[in-house]
Amino acid sequence: MMKKSLILIVGGIILIVGLILIFSLKPNSSPKFVEGEEILIVQILDSNSNPLENVEVDLWTSEKFNGPPTAGYNITNSEGKVIFNVLEGEYFIGFNLENFPSEFLQPEKVEVEVRKGENFQIISLEKI
Repeated sequence: MMKKSLILIVGGIILIVGLILIFSLKPNSSPKFVEGEEILIVQILDSNSNPLENVEVDLWTSEKFNGPPTAGYNITNSEGKVIFNVLEGEYFIGFNLENFPSEFLQPEKVEVEVRKGENFQIISLEKI
Protein backbone atom coordinates (compact mmCIF):
# COMPACT_ATOMS: atom_id res chain seq x y z
CA MET A 1 0.00 0.00 0.00
CA MET A 2 2.83 2.37 0.89
CA LYS A 3 4.55 1.64 -2.44
CA LYS A 4 1.37 2.49 -4.34
CA SER A 5 0.99 5.82 -2.50
CA LEU A 6 4.63 6.69 -3.16
CA ILE A 7 4.23 5.88 -6.86
CA LEU A 8 1.11 8.08 -7.05
CA ILE A 9 2.86 10.98 -5.31
CA VAL A 10 5.96 10.74 -7.54
CA GLY A 11 3.74 10.40 -10.63
CA GLY A 12 1.76 13.47 -9.60
CA ILE A 13 4.93 15.50 -9.09
CA ILE A 14 6.26 14.44 -12.50
CA LEU A 15 2.94 15.39 -14.11
CA ILE A 16 2.93 18.83 -12.47
CA VAL A 17 6.56 19.53 -13.44
CA GLY A 18 5.81 18.38 -17.00
CA LEU A 19 2.80 20.69 -17.29
CA ILE A 20 4.81 23.63 -15.95
CA LEU A 21 7.52 22.98 -18.55
CA ILE A 22 5.01 22.64 -21.39
CA PHE A 23 3.26 25.90 -20.56
CA SER A 24 6.50 27.81 -19.98
CA LEU A 25 7.78 26.71 -23.41
CA LYS A 26 4.53 27.59 -25.19
CA PRO A 27 5.29 30.05 -28.05
CA ASN A 28 4.34 33.65 -27.41
CA SER A 29 1.55 34.78 -29.74
CA SER A 30 3.36 38.07 -30.23
CA PRO A 31 7.09 37.36 -30.18
CA LYS A 32 9.42 40.35 -29.88
CA PHE A 33 13.15 40.74 -29.51
CA VAL A 34 13.28 44.55 -29.37
CA GLU A 35 10.84 46.23 -27.04
CA GLY A 36 10.02 49.91 -27.12
CA GLU A 37 7.32 52.55 -27.01
CA GLU A 38 6.93 53.08 -30.77
CA ILE A 39 4.52 51.11 -32.93
CA LEU A 40 5.36 49.60 -36.32
CA ILE A 41 2.39 48.14 -38.18
CA VAL A 42 3.25 46.09 -41.26
CA GLN A 43 0.51 45.03 -43.65
CA ILE A 44 1.08 42.34 -46.28
CA LEU A 45 -1.16 42.45 -49.36
CA ASP A 46 -1.34 40.57 -52.64
CA SER A 47 -1.16 42.42 -55.98
CA ASN A 48 -4.96 42.93 -55.85
CA SER A 49 -4.68 44.66 -52.43
CA ASN A 50 -6.16 41.66 -50.59
CA PRO A 51 -4.67 41.06 -47.12
CA LEU A 52 -2.58 37.92 -46.68
CA GLU A 53 -3.12 35.98 -43.46
CA ASN A 54 -0.62 33.62 -41.76
CA VAL A 55 2.52 35.09 -43.34
CA GLU A 56 5.58 35.31 -41.07
CA VAL A 57 7.01 38.83 -41.06
CA ASP A 58 10.58 39.16 -39.78
CA LEU A 59 12.19 42.31 -38.43
CA TRP A 60 15.90 43.12 -38.25
CA THR A 61 17.75 46.03 -36.69
CA SER A 62 19.73 48.07 -39.21
CA GLU A 63 22.99 47.04 -37.52
CA LYS A 64 22.36 43.31 -37.91
CA PHE A 65 20.10 42.50 -40.85
CA ASN A 66 21.48 39.12 -41.95
CA GLY A 67 20.64 35.73 -40.47
CA PRO A 68 17.68 35.14 -38.16
CA PRO A 69 15.54 38.19 -37.26
CA THR A 70 17.26 40.36 -34.68
CA ALA A 71 14.33 42.63 -33.77
CA GLY A 72 11.36 40.23 -33.84
CA TYR A 73 8.92 38.24 -35.93
CA ASN A 74 5.19 37.73 -36.02
CA ILE A 75 2.42 36.15 -38.12
CA THR A 76 -0.09 38.28 -40.05
CA ASN A 77 -3.69 38.35 -38.86
CA SER A 78 -6.85 38.27 -41.02
CA GLU A 79 -6.18 41.89 -42.06
CA GLY A 80 -2.67 40.94 -43.21
CA LYS A 81 -1.17 42.95 -40.33
CA VAL A 82 1.48 42.44 -37.70
CA ILE A 83 2.38 44.89 -34.95
CA PHE A 84 5.82 45.42 -33.43
CA ASN A 85 6.47 47.61 -30.38
CA VAL A 86 10.03 48.79 -30.94
CA LEU A 87 12.46 51.61 -30.26
CA GLU A 88 12.87 54.51 -32.64
CA GLY A 89 15.38 53.69 -35.34
CA GLU A 90 15.97 51.98 -38.65
CA TYR A 91 14.84 48.42 -39.32
CA PHE A 92 14.55 45.95 -42.17
CA ILE A 93 11.37 43.99 -42.86
CA GLY A 94 11.61 40.61 -44.57
CA PHE A 95 10.29 37.08 -44.64
CA ASN A 96 11.24 33.56 -43.61
CA LEU A 97 12.22 31.51 -46.69
CA GLU A 98 11.09 28.24 -45.13
CA ASN A 99 7.42 29.10 -44.72
CA PHE A 100 6.94 31.90 -47.28
CA PRO A 101 3.83 31.35 -49.48
CA SER A 102 5.07 29.51 -52.59
CA GLU A 103 2.69 31.31 -54.95
CA PHE A 104 4.43 34.66 -54.39
CA LEU A 105 7.82 36.10 -55.27
CA GLN A 106 9.77 36.88 -52.13
CA PRO A 107 10.66 40.59 -52.15
CA GLU A 108 13.94 42.08 -50.99
CA LYS A 109 14.06 43.33 -47.41
CA VAL A 110 12.30 46.66 -46.97
CA GLU A 111 14.06 49.37 -44.99
CA VAL A 112 11.82 51.34 -42.66
CA GLU A 113 12.49 54.17 -40.22
CA VAL A 114 10.47 54.04 -37.03
CA ARG A 115 9.76 57.44 -35.50
CA LYS A 116 7.76 58.51 -32.45
CA GLY A 117 4.17 57.34 -32.59
CA GLU A 118 2.54 54.94 -35.01
CA ASN A 119 4.43 53.89 -38.14
CA PHE A 120 2.78 52.01 -41.01
CA GLN A 121 4.38 50.02 -43.84
CA ILE A 122 2.51 48.20 -46.62
CA ILE A 123 4.25 45.46 -48.60
CA SER A 124 2.57 44.09 -51.72
CA LEU A 125 3.56 40.64 -52.90
CA GLU A 126 3.56 39.65 -56.56
CA LYS A 127 2.29 36.27 -57.71
CA ILE A 128 4.74 34.00 -59.51
